[in-house]
Amino acid sequence: MELFFENISVRVRAIIRNDQGQIACLKQRLKDGYCWVVPGGGVERGETLQEALAREVAEETGMTIQGGKLVAIREIFISNYHRTYEYYFQVNWLLGNLQSGTDHRLESQEILDAQWLDSLTIFNYDVKPGFLVSLICDNPPLVVCSEMLTLSEYVGTYGCLPQANRVSELVHVVLKPDALEYGLEDVLVKEFENFGAVLIAKKRKRLNLSDFSIIYHDFSHESSRQMVSTYLTENDTVHLALVGKPGMHKILNANKGKTSGGVGLRGKYIKWHTQLSESDWQDWLAGKHSNQDKISLEMFCRNLIHISPDVHTSLRGLEAVFFTEIRF
Repeated sequence: MELFFENISVRVRAIIRNDQGQIACLKQRLKDGYCWVVPGGGVERGETLQEALAREVAEETGMTIQGGKLVAIREIFISNYHRTYEYYFQVNWLLGNLQSGTDHRLESQEILDAQWLDSLTIFNYDVKPGFLVSLICDNPPLVVCSEMLTLSEYVGTYGCLPQANRVSELVHVVLKPDALEYGLEDVLVKEFENFGAVLIAKKRKRLNLSDFSIIYHDFSHESSRQMVSTYLTENDTVHLALVGKPGMHKILNANKGKTSGGVGLRGKYIKWHTQLSESDWQDWLAGKHSNQDKISLEMFCRNLIHISPDVHTSLRGLEAVFFTEIRF
């Protein structure tokens, strides 16, 4: 199998103490809850760690900081896809009053509030990650830790998918109820692997209407939309997160095939084919065919797999499906 490099991202966070020994913390909303964190974020191209730290603190708190002592290094690892290195610094507060700013890169991580939390009572707050409280002292020991996270846990932690880079691409594949009915789950995964994709996460889920709207945001056949949404929200589906080289989304989409015609993965494994004459096709498109519902069911519901037509929608679908409880 062809190898490719993992995504690697670098983040920095600042432990800022005021003259009263209080710690600057942000109340941050994630997709399904909130927690308290110290200011920080991703290092941008061309920045040093210290430059990124100063910029992130200014954006999120309105304060100016200087220098700092490295007190923790945290590695978060998603097998075959992504690593995040997060550096924690004790820093000196120079200017500015603590205020709630924004995180421009992660829309789902809204900052709700900014407060100075007393170092003696900070244990009463849901401050994340858990080891942070051990760093709130004059001379903390250097903490180095590595965490293996699933894709669901990563999304739950950061409220977003890991950022893609130029050497890999995430693809969301939906295995529809008929694929499960005919026992094709493992078979189809093997087919995707033959195209060079690597499975990094799998989840069985009965979609809700919100999930359906995200995954099928471009549904163009409105007369069949209700039928498809009902079918997919009343039966189990399996969702695959696959990673491959750039262009993998396009490769899998091109090889999934069509319901009719006997080509691609659908043509290889599907148990039925809707063969329509040109006049029947036009009648069906107009919603006037005598077998309208049966044809719609075969064309849109019972056709094994769904892959979004564009990478952006594919990523939004993964976020919707793989988001779980907040994990740190």
